[in-house]
Amino acid sequence: MSKNSRPLVCVIDDDPTFRSAVRQSLKNAGYVPQVYTSGREFFEAEDTAGAKCILADYRMPGMNGLEFVEKMVAKNRYTPVVLVTAFADIALAVKATKAGIVDVLEKPYSHERFLEAVGTACQVAESWHKNEEDRKIIADRLATLTSRELQVLDEMVQGKKNKIIAQDMGISPKTLDIHRTKVMEKMQARTTADLARWRILVRTPPNLESVIAP
Repeated sequence: MSKNSRPLVCVIDDDPTFRSAVRQSLKNAGYVPQVYTSGREFFEAEDTAGAKCILADYRMPGMNGLEFVEKMVAKNRYTPVVLVTAFADIALAVKATKAGIVDVLEKPYSHERFLEAVGTACQVAESWHKNEEDRKIIADRLATLTSRELQVLDEMVQGKKNKIIAQDMGISPKTLDIHRTKVMEKMQARTTADLARWRILVRTPPNLESVIAP
């Protein structure tokens, strides 16, 4: 297996002993590890693109693990994060879930638990990557709609009946039928349910979405 085919995993922790141990464990498991001492160092690095997983310590200098994830989202960078901490509790778990963190790894942990968390994060990364490709396809299709057709689409995905949509828009049922047909053709949709899923897809941040394909 070549280096380029192995998943890149970034490790952020200010403890050199922990970084060294995790780096070796990742290498032994077939991953390509890159280590950083802080969130700031990670953001200043130029070799983090393509990472499938980030292992981030909760208590780090400068910014903690949750603040790190918030900054990732603010920068529109969506890489699955596993939060590592010796101070896990229910409150932290709830905050981590709301932030989109895929797992919380509590120290001390077993080697099996460690590999499970990293493996799951890498699988999530693949799903997010697929969704990003789908998101671009749907965005390109949406861009072909006229403003009127986009309005019709948004009315359709609300589950309104044709008569109500026509009344809301001030158009005849026949004109509405023409717009509906154009929307379905341009979006390459089979059902209104397709349109609803895709509308959600383009509006939902990757770290909070389910897998929704066109």
